Amino acid sequence: MMIAEGWPALMSTEMAARYLSVEESKFVDLASFFKTPAVEVDSISIRWRKQDLDRLIKQLPSIASMQIPRQPTRLMRLDDAQIEEIAKAVARRLEGSATHSDRKLVSIREAGTILGVGRSSVYRMMEDGRLATTRIGRRTLIHMDAIQSIIAGA
Repeated sequence: MMIAEGWPALMSTEMAARYLSVEESKFVDLASFFKTPAVEVDSISIRWRKQDLDRLIKQLPSIASMQIPRQPTRLMRLDDAQIEEIAKAVARRLEGSATHSDRKLVSIREAGTILGVGRSSVYRMMEDGRLATTRIGRRTLIHMDAIQSIIAGA
């Protein structure tokens, strides 16, 4: 038998829901389903008796008693040809993505990531003339050659 110390004999709906560790709406559904009586106090508020809540807890099915059908684990077997196709698809995808070294221009954020510095440091290097930039529309892009020379010089 579960004995919960520190809980009052009469509880509000909110407190009763916490006592059962469920949401208030779920508690109200459970109390209605299991016909747990409520106590009306001064015809203003509804309270729940702790002993009724303990009785409700005993009526709830435990997880151990619930019969949950176990699904057999499904294994997928791949033959060598299928594995080879998957490897080729991954290789094609990797070839299609451009690396930083393949690109001529990168954004300010990417330059900071490559150099391992913050955005304000990148702006400072641009002002100092250490990083050559190109404007395309409203975007400011940084030349990879300038980034590579900073890396090589560092």
